[in-house]
Amino acid sequence: MYKLGERLNDIIEEKYGSVAEFARVSKIPKTTIYNLINRDFRGGNINTIVPFCQLLGIDVDALIGGTLRMKGEDPDYVDVPLYGRIAAGEPIEMIEDKEWFPVPRRIAEAHPNAILLIVCGSSMDKVLPDRTYALIDQNQIDVINGQIYALTINGYDATIKKLEKLNNGMRLIPVSSDPTYEVEVLDFNKPETDKLRIIGRVIWMTSPFDYLTSAK
Repeated sequence: MYKLGERLNDIIEEKYGSVAEFARVSKIPKTTIYNLINRDFRGGNINTIVPFCQLLGIDVDALIGGTLRMKGEDPDYVDVPLYGRIAAGEPIEMIEDKEWFPVPRRIAEAHPNAILLIVCGSSMDKVLPDRTYALIDQNQIDVINGQIYALTINGYDATIKKLEKLNNGMRLIPVSSDPTYEVEVLDFNKPETDKLRIIGRVIWMTSPFDYLTSAK
């Protein structure tokens, strides 16, 4: 799962703008704050951690159990990183604009290196409609025929497609209600073929909180 320190740093920046400002307001030394961030709270003094959490609105009891959760959040859910847009259509440059979004705890714990990507386009709309969120397990990069993967082409153009391995290539298959989307075949025998890198397998999807209202 995401590192506690990574989430902690984002919370501080969201609430105070910077570690320096949080240190000024809280009177907690910057070195102490950075130690907690870099060590994922390990080795922290309880007399420092408790007021630290109170200032940031973090649930101390959940933190003791190894989970960084804000007070009042549903314990059955955990925030995972949401890393911008990925194309379900023509490959586009993946835009990294990290936020956080809640995912059921059982799913997040089963896929500890998963991230969310925002689906953009209609080439996969039968299974991943435009603007939904796809949870990508970055540990699952070995292609299983018929499964859906996030991938990059030429190192930066990103897309989501159902994949099928060939003897020396890959078939990228749309799953769309639009018949104009066609299967793309990458022939790795040809030197001009775009390089492909698997980001991970799609293992779950969800919708943003405003999905229905923003679709009107």
